[in-house]
Amino acid sequence: TAAGYMGVACSSDGRYVYTCRGTGNIFSSNDYGVTWTQRATSASWTDITCSSSGQYVSACVNTGGIWYSTDYGVTWTQSPSAPSSANWFAIRSTASGQYQIASTLTSGSAGILYFSKDYGVNWTGSSLTGNLQFITISQNGLYSLAANNGGAVYRSLLAWPSVFTYGPAHIGKSINGFD
Repeated sequence: TAAGYMGVACSSDGRYVYTCRGTGNIFSSNDYGVTWTQRATSASWTDITCSSSGQYVSACVNTGGIWYSTDYGVTWTQSPSAPSSANWFAIRSTASGQYQIASTLTSGSAGILYFSKDYGVNWTGSSLTGNLQFITISQNGLYSLAANNGGAVYRSLLAWPSVFTYGPAHIGKSINGFD
């Protein structure tokens, strides 16, 4: 449900754990999930991600932009460049937290894939559109993938991200990302 938990993320050792609620707050734990502290303001949070150390955390809000923390989720700041009007759906991070990928959805097919190269502070939209519900990025940031429920899979290889290409159903068609 909208009030349920929408996302969960943890550091590579499991010490730092974060979760967000669809209608509620972000919660964090620094003791492997034993105790929890309420963080960030109440919003329609849709997903959350963190670096492998747990220091860098980012979360997206349905029509509320992307928020980030650089201090293990203690304080949160709204990104100035992630459109607040977008229907943010998913967000993922590399191990360092420096590179991040996020997707938006729309009622049609014009959802956009966004990228950050600075720990979730600033975001740039790509030319890749189409309600990309499922996204991931490799731990080193060299590879990112996006897919929709219509069967298309897009990938960016060896450049972060320079060109997206369709997966098995549409091999060979390129879509430019950003430099």
